[in-house]
Amino acid sequence: MNHKEFLERMNIHTVTVAQAKERIPLIKPILSELVEKYKLFDERSIHLLKVSKGNHEVAKISQVKYETDLLEEELEELRQKLVMLDCVVKDWRTGLVDFVYESGETIVWLCFQHGEDELQFYHYWDAGFRGRRKIDFE
Repeated sequence: MNHKEFLERMNIHTVTVAQAKERIPLIKPILSELVEKYKLFDERSIHLLKVSKGNHEVAKISQVKYETDLLEEELEELRQKLVMLDCVVKDWRTGLVDFVYESGETIVWLCFQHGEDELQFYHYWDAGFRGRRKIDFE
C-alpha cells in the first residue's frame, strides 16, 4: 500500500503548513489533557494488573477496571478531537502529533509535540521523530 492509499484508507486529510500552524492553539490544551490522562491511564492499567494477580476482592478489581475503562474512553474522545483537527496521534505519552503535508508527489509529516511553542518541524514518512527537520517551506 502506498502513502496515498494509506491516507485514503485511514481518512487522513492533508493540510498546508499555514493550516497546521493555525490549529496549534486549538491542539495545545487537548494535548495537555491527553498527556495527563494517559499518565493516569498507564498508572491505572498497571494497578489493574497488580490487583488482578493479587488476592483482592472482586469489587476492588471491578472498581479499578471501571476507572481504567473510563480513562480509555476519555482518551479516545481526545483522540477524536485531534482527528477532527486533522492530527494523527503518534505518541500518547509525550503528546506527539503529526499532520500530513503533501506537495506534488512528496508527502511528509508536520510534527508537533506537547510543550513546544509552535509548529517547527517535519519528517519524512518513514523517518520518525529522530528524523525531524526544521520546516523550510510553506
